[in-house]
Amino acid sequence: MKKILLAYLISMAACLEASPLNRSEVSSDAKWLIHMDIDNLRQTKLGGQIIDQIINKQLSDKKEQLKTAFNFDLDFTKINSLTIYGRNYKDKPDAIGVVMLKTSLKPQQILDTLIAQQTLAGKSGDMLKKIQDDSGTWYSMKDELLLHAPKEGLFLLSKSKQEIEKAKEVMAGKSANLTTSKSFTGYPAVPNAFFFLGMVEGFNIGESLPPQAKVLQMADGGRLVLGENKENFFLNISLRSKTAEGCTQIQQVAQGLLALVSLSQGQNAQLQQLLQATTVSATEKFVTLTTQFPVDKILGEIAKRVPKLAVQVKQDDADPNKKTAEVSVKVEKNSEKAEEENSK
Repeated sequence: MKKILLAYLISMAACLEASPLNRSEVSSDAKWLIHMDIDNLRQTKLGGQIIDQIINKQLSDKKEQLKTAFNFDLDFTKINSLTIYGRNYKDKPDAIGVVMLKTSLKPQQILDTLIAQQTLAGKSGDMLKKIQDDSGTWYSMKDELLLHAPKEGLFLLSKSKQEIEKAKEVMAGKSANLTTSKSFTGYPAVPNAFFFLGMVEGFNIGESLPPQAKVLQMADGGRLVLGENKENFFLNISLRSKTAEGCTQIQQVAQGLLALVSLSQGQNAQLQQLLQATTVSATEKFVTLTTQFPVDKILGEIAKRVPKLAVQVKQDDADPNKKTAEVSVKVEKNSEKAEEENSK
């Protein structure tokens, strides 16, 4: 049961495409956030190929087995976005933040099925519990993770019920959101064709960094963007410096590291191509590293290492209504790499 639930969540995450980040749905005191724009991902060559040629092809028969066993249609086109944010970095229950999944799928359906399986197996409540209160239906996983669907098309997950209630207030306009805050603003513009966004605000890296990374203590914010522009996959990293002097030092360190890698990996043609397409620029507050790489080459590498997901549904001979599912994931190495490793 744990395996089938894990496979379901991994499958969703692997294919997620999301709508643009809605700042009005994120708490004004968020310190970090991750957003996946899956609608945009589907429209890119990279995302389209991964979903259509790799994921859908590999999972087509497995999806039919899941539908037969659990009456659940795992349609990835019905997943719209994934947003995760947290209000601190400390080791507290809310440090995991809140996960907001927008989808027209019915995640409650598979959870109810798993609960029914627990009951048939005589293990009611061991892994999943269903709770009803004035705010609706809640699911508890081992009393550690809460799942809640406050409205159609929205699914919230967190370790803290308080954080979920807080998120609901923000989305209902009853609590301050990022539209009233300067957090995560001011960063250099990037192409609109991005599908992943990660940001941190006011972080404190601490004293445990290695000497070569101490310069990062001069930064108090950062942003990572992944996307596709024309035929290239692009990566954009921006660090916000506390001072103009710190900005210059961060830029110099970044340029020095790129030069060092280039000298030490001179025989790696692909890496050299990547380094040649990498630039480091700076303004008064921000240092930005941008690089790009042909999508076709990335797809070629992915095809060599694509995981094989196997789902086997078993029926209990003694009880025809009792079904279990076993899930395994196998990564097959490409033949060239396998031969190379065998020759060593």
